Amino acid sequence: MARGLEVWPTADFVTWDELIERAFLLDRQEGRATGRWLPASAAQLVWDRIVRDDSALDGMVSAAGIGRAAYQSWRRLNDYDIPPAALADEGTLETVAFARWCAQYRRWLESRGWTDVSLAQPRGTRPSGTHASSGVTNRTYFS
Repeated sequence: MARGLEVWPTADFVTWDELIERAFLLDRQEGRATGRWLPASAAQLVWDRIVRDDSALDGMVSAAGIGRAAYQSWRRLNDYDIPPAALADEGTLETVAFARWCAQYRRWLESRGWTDVSLAQPRGTRPSGTHASSGVTNRTYFS
């Protein structure tokens, strides 16, 4: 730089979840959103507790690992804009339990004023890949 050379600014690459979190925080700062952000690690703990505390599962299954699978399923349900009511049509023990957990999780979030990445993202906008970026910098185009 002392010789008058310029360097390209470092690109700010973030995951889709980080982008949604940033947008939520900006919306909250501007007064367009309320509530608090629930990080994925904390959401996972909530799901673990919901599954573990479900008395309907007593003796049927081991709760170990089911909370993680349920949280991942919750994420996919919202990623693909599948309405929770679609679960009612299945009628299996698993889908009935999952629908119950989804309702409990939503109530838990609402009662505490929290939102998670699944509920904060605009519907129908999830990219098909694991990352998304676009824009033009003063030196380069990237997409």
